[in-house]
Amino acid sequence: KQLEDPEWKSAQVDAFVNGRNVAYSFKAFETNAKWTTTKKVMGWTLFRIVSHRKKRGAGGSEEKQVELMAVCDKQKRIWLDKTALKKDLNWQPGWFDPPS
Repeated sequence: KQLEDPEWKSAQVDAFVNGRNVAYSFKAFETNAKWTTTKKVMGWTLFRIVSHRKKRGAGGSEEKQVELMAVCDKQKRIWLDKTALKKDLNWQPGWFDPPS
């Protein structure tokens, strides 16, 4: 029934057209998952996830982090919180040509 709901269908179309999926599948955060940023990070826009870690945050909360590696330069790596990666509009799952 949820798929028949017009609001749900419009969200699916919006996610498809804009490349954003509010729910994000688990595959978007697996090792070797592809990510694109619209703003260059360390000179690159195409990245893939190479590892995961859990880090203790303030107040004892546990933050899940992913390590992203630039596809064309294996020396360029960055650790990002999984939630920050989800919320930042500059990051999109998959590879595409970002606007210039």
